Amino acid sequence: MSASVVSHIDTYHTVIGGRRTRRFRLTVRVAGRLVEQSEYASRRAALACEAAAVEFYSHG
Repeated sequence: MSASVVSHIDTYHTVIGGRRTRRFRLTVRVAGRLVEQSEYASRRAALACEAAAVEFYSHG
């Protein structure tokens, strides 16, 4: 039986060169342990990576 995989996408803002930009941070945990954390410029990219990461870690 595989451990539970939990993923979460946080949104935050940062200022670069006087412009406010939105960033997305993907966090993936397996059985409560952090296994992956990455940042993306678009929500679509974060969601695509989230789906792939959950599939990867759920199969061990």
